[in-house]
Amino acid sequence: MTASPPPDSSQRRAPEPRGSYAPPVLPVGDYVVGAGVLVERKTYADFAMSLVDGRLFPQAAALARSPHRPVVLLEGPKPSRMPDVHPHALKGAIVSLAVMWRLPVVHARDPEDALWVLRCLADQIGRTEPGVPA
Repeated sequence: MTASPPPDSSQRRAPEPRGSYAPPVLPVGDYVVGAGVLVERKTYADFAMSLVDGRLFPQAAALARSPHRPVVLLEGPKPSRMPDVHPHALKGAIVSLAVMWRLPVVHARDPEDALWVLRCLADQIGRTEPGVPA
């Protein structure tokens, strides 16, 4: 993936931890939010390239098989130069993910908006009552 969403202001001021920390590498997806939502984050260009090079639907299959609730976060802005993919093919792929694979596709304008979406998702999961699957 490309650049991560910027850290929030509390993370910018936090002192450097002692030792080193490497976030765990997930077998599928980019983030796990709460105890059960798996987020696959793609920029528009990466989404298009994934469609062109054949990675998109195998990734969708892996997400759909996950024990977590999967979500695709499609992050903009749309770059001025995109892979040569017809806009109908891109829209068709989004429809396929949402309807055929039952993978919700959430759009974000830019990395800052993507961070807002992730925070909103975390807040909603945090308010979910016990016994309701996350």
